[in-house]
Amino acid sequence: MALPSRSALGPSAAYISEREFCIGGILTTVYGLEELGPDIKQLSCLWLLHPRLETQACMQPLAAYMVNSWNKKSLDPKSLGFIAISFDHRNHGSRLVSARANETWRTGNPTHAQDMFSIYHGTFRDTSTLIDQVSIYLFPRAERTIVDHMVLGVSLGGHTAWQCLLHEDLITACVIVVGCPNFGALMLDRAGKSKPSTFWPSSFFGSPDFPASLIRVVRDWDPAAVYPGLLQPLSPPSSLATAGVSFSPPPQQAVIPLEFPSPRPGRASPLMRRLRGKHVLNLAGDADKLVPYSCCQPFLTALEATAAADVVPLGSPASVAPLVVQNIVHEGVGHEMTVQMVRDAWCFIEARLREKDHLVARWDMFTDQYGLTRTED
Repeated sequence: MALPSRSALGPSAAYISEREFCIGGILTTVYGLEELGPDIKQLSCLWLLHPRLETQACMQPLAAYMVNSWNKKSLDPKSLGFIAISFDHRNHGSRLVSARANETWRTGNPTHAQDMFSIYHGTFRDTSTLIDQVSIYLFPRAERTIVDHMVLGVSLGGHTAWQCLLHEDLITACVIVVGCPNFGALMLDRAGKSKPSTFWPSSFFGSPDFPASLIRVVRDWDPAAVYPGLLQPLSPPSSLATAGVSFSPPPQQAVIPLEFPSPRPGRASPLMRRLRGKHVLNLAGDADKLVPYSCCQPFLTALEATAAADVVPLGSPASVAPLVVQNIVHEGVGHEMTVQMVRDAWCFIEARLREKDHLVARWDMFTDQYGLTRTED
């Protein structure tokens, strides 16, 4: 898919230092280490997740643009540092095992649904592992600390980013570009266009194209699974309906119930306990045919309603903050990341960095005033 070129992004994307590490058998590229000032002790990290059929190399201009933009605006030598990290999705680039497994039904892969979900779900797990391990390699003497993790994913990387947001506690902000939080809706739409050999709309879920065992895995990990209204059956086979494992996207006008009954006053729902304090930016194109916005909209509508209904009780600790959801749909844009989307993403990321930078600056002022020594986490 199309990503903005280095020249299209301007001088900020021209150059950024790169260092490669092998972490847990994964070749991991870190951007911006050499640009860190000697007094910087705390960092924010942006994880970049690439599209299907691409490699981590395609994210280099984005890494340069984001890190250089922050470095130009952050003039305080003691302010928060910023780096970006990329690695290949499973079965992509340096990790390629089967080229066919990356293809779709239309391009000759009969197990497209199984392959795609396992690849990006596995990459989510890799992201969590790398978050846990990366400081061991970057800062073996504990000379710096990564205090904040954000994710930016494009297309396949966007699907991965949705799982990171929901299931990785250390990720505080997420930018999803033409990604989908509802795997079942996306696959049903794609199967309807591709017509795989066993496709029949009323029995797609539970067929060889979308096996019952895959449904169970999707229900455990797919973001849409937190809203039961997004997993209602659409004329499922009777055997699967009895087992209670079939689902399909709801009708366009369906009322989407909340995941849990309303919690008691002062108590957050399990979903909000997972998402409180996180910031989400979803970027989509209304002309996207590969990942149609219609597959994403019901989930985003429900998530926005959940965020709006959540009220942080008075007297809560400063660490308790509401979920923030921003959703921008670009008119006339297909399955691509445009320059404007990059700018939208940077504005979102910069706001998060400034918020964290303010906390770091306040801590530095406090330690200087009282003669304390900063202790690393």
